Amino acid sequence: MDYHNTEHAGGSSKNRLVDDVVFLEKGDYILYYVTDGSHSFRRWNAAPPLNRDRWGITVMGADRDFNPKDVIEYSPEEDQSILVKLVGIGDWESTNADLTLQRDGEIHIYALGEGRSGRMFDYAWIEEANTGKVVWEMTYRKTKHAGGARKNREFNDTIYLPAGDYTVYYESDDSHSYKDWNAAPPYDPVNYGITIDKVKD
Repeated sequence: MDYHNTEHAGGSSKNRLVDDVVFLEKGDYILYYVTDGSHSFRRWNAAPPLNRDRWGITVMGADRDFNPKDVIEYSPEEDQSILVKLVGIGDWESTNADLTLQRDGEIHIYALGEGRSGRMFDYAWIEEANTGKVVWEMTYRKTKHAGGARKNREFNDTIYLPAGDYTVYYESDDSHSYKDWNAAPPYDPVNYGITIDKVKD
């Protein structure tokens, strides 16, 4: 939902709506909706939209042959592709998890953290378990803005690692974390930390 693909939803000019049809391939998806600190369903600070009860997002099947039974709720806990998940990181946390790769190949890393002026303050890295050699690190230059405050940073890409045993680390400083934001949180706050999963064929 981008401002340029919306239209006026009635009431205040800032009320926007999008009514569109998109095609999605079979797979796992997560739907996000983000709000700020004002003008919402229960607390309008300007004239509400014409269809105020629809404030938010609704997804419906558009195909005539669509069968609701073909859609099931996604459960991260049951996702066999997830190798490591260290999320919901709070202040002053230092946590780690083991990662074993049976063969050489790519893994997908999705990490959220805090950084500014070229430095990271909440970040992840991966070490070889036996040697302690750092094989990947969430540096500022490898990340991009993750929504919300400018210091929210995101790494969302694949890396290649040889088969072997690794340790995944995540470390945070004394402020701005999942349990106590001191500025606007990233667009995906519940996954603040690092998630590593298999690359789907």
